[in-house]
Amino acid sequence: MWSNKNQQIYVIEIKTDVLCPKCSGNNVIRKGKQETKFGPVQLFYCKDCNRKFSKRGMKNKTYPPGVILNSLNFYNLGKTLKESSKMVNKKLVVINK
Repeated sequence: MWSNKNQQIYVIEIKTDVLCPKCSGNNVIRKGKQETKFGPVQLFYCKDCNRKFSKRGMKNKTYPPGVILNSLNFYNLGKTLKESSKMVNKKLVVINK
């Protein structure tokens, strides 16, 4: 028969080095994932201000930072815009104003 007298319960929290963008608190834990068009993104939860957020490299950008940097690198190496877009497998869209 089991006795509750000798049992101990341990609560384990995994803390990250992520700071909350709203309150700059470091009392942050991982809280699931969110599916985006570029793949899953880790969500975090701030226990100080009760907000959920994700760690994004470049806020409000359409493409991930890696695609943007690769495109610029190819262009700086003398490739045309058309060649650069083919190398990163993205469609070239030119807007004339």
